[in-house]
Amino acid sequence: MLKFIPSNARRRMYGRVLAAALGTAALSACATSGASGTSGTASAAPSRGSRYLITEQDLANSKADNLYDAIQKLRPEFLRGDQNGIVGQTDPTGTPSGGSISLQHDAVVPVSVYRNNVRLDGVDDLKHMLPSEVKEVRFLKSTDAQIRLGTDNAAGAILVTTK
Repeated sequence: MLKFIPSNARRRMYGRVLAAALGTAALSACATSGASGTSGTASAAPSRGSRYLITEQDLANSKADNLYDAIQKLRPEFLRGDQNGIVGQTDPTGTPSGGSISLQHDAVVPVSVYRNNVRLDGVDDLKHMLPSEVKEVRFLKSTDAQIRLGTDNAAGAILVTTK
């Protein structure tokens, strides 16, 4: 059956399958490690269970007025996105990307935002959500976001799960 598929397409297909398998394995490893590192103190410091996860307790401890401010306080790198596999870096000029990455000098790709698996317009929608209504916030790096959510998530994705 694969004999009829051109070799370049076959390589891309195998690469996607391998990337999906690796992404699934990585997500499984993260899920089994848990977020048990939360402390009993009421500080705004995020739990150390995962650098790509903000828990309900972290959000409550942040005392932020909206979800955007909570993320800015706890994990600001989520809002800057994934640049070349490194989360929260600055662009080549040294300026924070402000929720997007630049693939070329004139092409900008924003961080995608999803609430309960429904894509929103962008990071500004986080300003209209209350931290008390959110169960968790998870960041998917570029590769994981593209595998799970589609190729239009090149800067990664912020996944918001509500209560």
